Formats: sequence, C-alpha cells, structure tokens
Amino acid sequence: MEDPRLERQIDLLLAGGAAVIGLLMVAYAWQVPGAAPKVDPADVRAIELRGLVQEASEALPADTRSAIGLEGQPLATRKGVLDDVKGQLAAAPWVTELRIVWTAMAVGWREDAAARSEIAELASDPKRLEAHRAVLDDLLRLSNGEPAKDYAGLAGPGGVLAKFGASRWLLGRLEVRQLEASGEGARAAQLAADLNEVAESAVARKMWAFGLELGLVSLGLLVLIAMSWFLRPWLVRRTLANDLAGSPFRLDRTRRVLLAWFIGAQVIGFAVGIVLSSLGLGVVGAALSVGIQGLAHGALAIAVIQLWGREERDARSPWTALGLTGPGHAKKVLVWIVPALALCAFIVQVASYLNLLILRRAPDTQSAVELVANQGGLAVTLLIGAGAVLVAPVVEELLFRGFLFRNLRDSIGRGPAMFLSGAIFGAVHLQPTLILPLGGLGVALALLYEWSGSIWVPIAAHAAWNALMLVQIEAVWRI
Repeated sequence: MEDPRLERQIDLLLAGGAAVIGLLMVAYAWQVPGAAPKVDPADVRAIELRGLVQEASEALPADTRSAIGLEGQPLATRKGVLDDVKGQLAAAPWVTELRIVWTAMAVGWREDAAARSEIAELASDPKRLEAHRAVLDDLLRLSNGEPAKDYAGLAGPGGVLAKFGASRWLLGRLEVRQLEASGEGARAAQLAADLNEVAESAVARKMWAFGLELGLVSLGLLVLIAMSWFLRPWLVRRTLANDLAGSPFRLDRTRRVLLAWFIGAQVIGFAVGIVLSSLGLGVVGAALSVGIQGLAHGALAIAVIQLWGREERDARSPWTALGLTGPGHAKKVLVWIVPALALCAFIVQVASYLNLLILRRAPDTQSAVELVANQGGLAVTLLIGAGAVLVAPVVEELLFRGFLFRNLRDSIGRGPAMFLSGAIFGAVHLQPTLILPLGGLGVALALLYEWSGSIWVPIAAHAAWNALMLVQIEAVWRI
C-alpha cells in the first residue's frame, strides 16, 4: 500500500533537485566571471567555406565554367568575399574570435590592407587587445611581410586558431605567408599549390554532402505524404507495421521517472568527468566518456522505470515491456530504415529553419561532434562512434519513445505526445540552440514509432542518423 504523503515528498524532492541542477546549468551557461568563451567550429567552418568555394571557383578551367553555365560571368573577388563575410559576423556569437578568423583569412589571401584595418579596429578595444594581443601582433607582422614571433602559438596544431576550429586550409594559408616572410619561397609555393587542391576537394565533398541532404529531405517529404495517405495501410497488411499498443507503465509516475533519470544522469556525467580527468586521458578520455555515460544512463533508465514505472501486476521483463523482444523486428528495420532516415532529415531541416527564424542564428555544434571535428583522430572517432551509434540510440529510444512517449500518448493523445516528448528530448541535451532541431528529431522518431509499432525502427533510425552525422564530419568538416 502506497503512502500518499511519502509519494508527495518523493515527487517534491525530485522536482527540487532537478530545479537546482537546472539553475546551476543556466548559471554555468551564462559564463561565470573569468570563463573563456567558446567558439562554435560550425561558425568558423562557415567562414572558411566561403574562402574554399572562392579558391575552387578560381581554379575552374574555362571549359568547365562553360559547361556549368558560368562562361562570361565575372568571378567574385577575394576582397568581395571577405566583405560579404564581414557583414554577416555582426549577428554571430563570440564575434571577436570570428573576426580574428576572418582576419587570418584576409592575411592568408594577401588582402593585407583589409587585415590591418580589422586588426586596428580590434586593438582599439582595451579588453580585446589584452585578451588577444599576441595573436593580433603576429597577424599584423604577417600582413606586413614579417614572420610571426610565435607562429606555433598562432597557427600551430595547438595554437589559438586551431583551438577556434580553423582547418588545415586556413592554417596552411598562414603558413605560406610565414614561409615567404622567412625566405623559404620554394616551400611556400609548393604548399600553396597543395592548398588549392585541398580547396577543390573540400568543395567537391561539400557538394556531394549537400546533394545527399537535399535528396533525403525531398524523400522525407514524400514519405510523410505517402505514409499519411496510403503507404502505412499497405505496410500493415504485409505485417511490416502494426498499431502501437497502449503503455504498460504507470501513467502517474511519468514525471517521477523522468526527473529521477535526469538528476541521476547529471550526477553520472559529473562523476565520470572527474574520474577521467584525473586519469589524464585528454581527448581520448572525453571521447570515452560518451560511451561510458551512455551505458550508465541506460542502466539508470531501466532501474528507475523498473522501480517506479512498472505496474505490480505486470510480471514481464523490462525488455519485453519496452518492446525489445518479439518477432519481426529485423524485417521491419530493413524495410523502414531508408524512409525513416529521410523523414528524420526532413523534419530536422524544418525545425532548423524555425530555429533560424526564432533565434536568428544557426544551431550550435553538439559537443561530441565538435570533439571529432576539431581533435578527432581514429581512436577518438571510433570511441565517439561507439557511443553515438551503438549506445545512445538504444538508451534514448527506450526512455523517450518506449516509456515517455507511450505514457504521454495514453495521457494527452498522440499528436501532443509527439511534440511534448520531442521537446523534452531536445531540452535534456542542454544546448539551447539545439532544442528545436533535436526536438524535431524526437518528433520524427516518435512518429516512426507510432507508424511502425516497433521500438527497433526509431532505434535504427536514430543510430543511422548519428552515423550519418559522423560521416558528414569526416567528409565535410575534416578539411
């Protein structure tokens, strides 16, 4: 027999704990005094992409320009590209750091007058000058044809620009200037030729990625229309989809389970971070924590669902209650995987556009993506991949779709449950500019669960989505 007073006390304690953790995270997000701002590598890569496209277009042979309809069209100038990018920086976060990246590109392109003007403007602010004096001094020296005093600190592997997320193309452009200023013209010429090839290759990969994304988004729209119109009944008749059963879990414990998991997940993340930091594993330790935390979060989710979410009369295993067992899942996954991935691409794209309209900025980069993009060797990529593709999809789908969505579905209806569970899924990732895109992904995965009737379909779609993001990093970000 449950004690109502004890039940209220447990709920109040969990709500209070979650509120305290949330307030601490908000305070941290607002940057405590002295905390260093963090540059989003996606913003840096967006600046570089304009430069890469410009260099690639300059290298196009006349017959190629004619074939793609550019014959007789004037080429954009590097100065014009720099002016366009500079106009966009006013709306970017951490604009000082991005302006330094812009200045580095201007120096690399020998637009020295523009670079010196920007350096003078940046140095006119005493706080900016104090924070970035060495970087601005070395960029100024390079723009004047002199070698940088501390080139490694500026553009070396562990230098300031590398920490901002600059690619080897931009760092290489500065190295050309450094070599020229040091009297090594032959090496500079060879490196410049290599960088032209890097630019062409990077733009080609970006175009392939854009084509794939456009194809998936278009297919996703068709899937959404076809499923709503005729495709799902056809799949049901062939036992490739079935109606989703009602939730076997306690509806009155939905909030308690979710809050308990959220509090425990933050404690786990803090503890794992301290332990791995103490071992001095560096980047590998940060990548390893993704998988460790994922496994721990999964065990925690099963534990709190089993403790507070199960009906006493339900004697099934948690795996059966969550829908992991039973026949026909493999066949469904094979049939659903491509349309599922396309649907995710379409809904996430729509959510990203809404994010841009509301927040006036693109979403930030997830920490795991940033880790792979900036510092990811083979070991880091494999560790992140194991956590993001093998562990996280299973854990998150069991909790957010297998438990939360089904409980909300029985409480408030299918449509509201999809949007609310998606919003919660986006919010618990604790990155404000990613709430809408990740929330859109959550809505897509809930819709897939509703249509297919199998938890393995959203698990597979989630895994494929994360794998696609990692492939995109390797193909597009790793310049």
